[in-house]
Amino acid sequence: MHYQELYAKENNSVQLPLFYFGKGKRPEKTITEWKDREKEYKLKCVCEYGVPGSFEQDVYTATMRIWIKQGMQESVIFNYSDIARELHLNPPRAFVVQIREAMKRLSMARYEFSKCFLMKKADRAESFDAYFSLYDSASLFAFDPKFKNFNNKRKSKNTIIFPPELKKNLENQYYQLLEMSWYRALPEGLSRRLYEYLEKRRYHNIQGEFIISEEILCRWLPVLDKNSTQRRRTLVSIAQPLIEKGYLKSYKFDPIRGQCIFTYAGQYALPIEIKPEILETIEKAKAREEEKSKKMLEKVLPAPPEKMPDQSVKPQDQEKYLEALNWLDTIPHFHKARKKEIASLPFEHVAKHYPGIKAAYEKQLKEGNAPKVGWVYKAFMDGWSFSQGVARKPETPREKVDRLIDEAWNGLSQEEQEQYKQEYFVWIKPSDFDGSLKENKAIFRYQFLKPELEKKGLIPEINLR
Repeated sequence: MHYQELYAKENNSVQLPLFYFGKGKRPEKTITEWKDREKEYKLKCVCEYGVPGSFEQDVYTATMRIWIKQGMQESVIFNYSDIARELHLNPPRAFVVQIREAMKRLSMARYEFSKCFLMKKADRAESFDAYFSLYDSASLFAFDPKFKNFNNKRKSKNTIIFPPELKKNLENQYYQLLEMSWYRALPEGLSRRLYEYLEKRRYHNIQGEFIISEEILCRWLPVLDKNSTQRRRTLVSIAQPLIEKGYLKSYKFDPIRGQCIFTYAGQYALPIEIKPEILETIEKAKAREEEKSKKMLEKVLPAPPEKMPDQSVKPQDQEKYLEALNWLDTIPHFHKARKKEIASLPFEHVAKHYPGIKAAYEKQLKEGNAPKVGWVYKAFMDGWSFSQGVARKPETPREKVDRLIDEAWNGLSQEEQEQYKQEYFVWIKPSDFDGSLKENKAIFRYQFLKPELEKKGLIPEINLR
């Protein structure tokens, strides 16, 4: 059985370009600044020990894996060898110095966020200005005081304390669950960065495809090549390992619209690093379980349509798409960068939501309420539905999964609930978790209970990402 090796990253740290992937020697004691073309938001990094780069990204990822393993406590206690083991660096002691230097860069690099860091509120995420490091350096590089021999590396302990902004977002579950075995299976640097970004944006896929403009993707990764031809070669080279390992089915570039098109290989694909015969056995078992679930779900779900709808772009959708883009030009102060993002969405998505968004916008104008331009942008990007001219965000996949799990769980008898809990304690590896259901609630819900309920047909299979 494949045990998932989950790690979590706060959503801003996945979305924003926090690490340097340039060629040659990294900048030292310099200020690197990134901003969008319209200067709407800005990210600046003040570095004391050099700009955090590819290896610092790996170290930070390993600490977030340790955080998950320790039950998502307020702080993370570790030694440098723990990080080396998470990254499969052997022998671990050979990498202690390199890891310690990476921790210095991470803790001393101060990031300044202007309107690009999001803080999770009760029902939304708000942008605000912030200035902090990825974690507090106060308790790093210290040894456990109960050991007299402070030079004993085997007994040295460090403690990561998250800054308040990150801590609040983590407590509010404003993070992305990712798979460590995927991360390790990919080459260092931008390929790993691309995996995290695509996994976060998976919920934006339309029929298995995620489409984004080349300009925006290069900005967020970041890909620093100024020559367009070289930029596109770089994107091909960093996407290729994701295809070879089985995470992506394909990657292509649309030169006419300037868009990058990623096709996901599957909903719960595993990195192809196990023997083919084992993978074949897994696929056959999965197919049998899916067939059983399909038969059980047919009793409670409406019958699917006789044939799939035409996947080609309809003329009326294309007409609505162009009409929508022209309409955006009439909205005062609507940024060109945001228009480009909307233009990168599929034709049918824009065509479907444009009439309702326009009607709601005009209704607010008539009522004397001047709507913010950001409202129009979010309505297109998130696909808001409308009732009587009022925007209502649809239920997210995670919210739907939570609701279905709660409904199915409450429908079980107390004996069945206790049985699931006992099976969960057998399923987890003692070396990974302490067996506390309370501390590992998220893992129990999404990585154990959800597949069990899907297997028995009590809930449909939904990608919670």
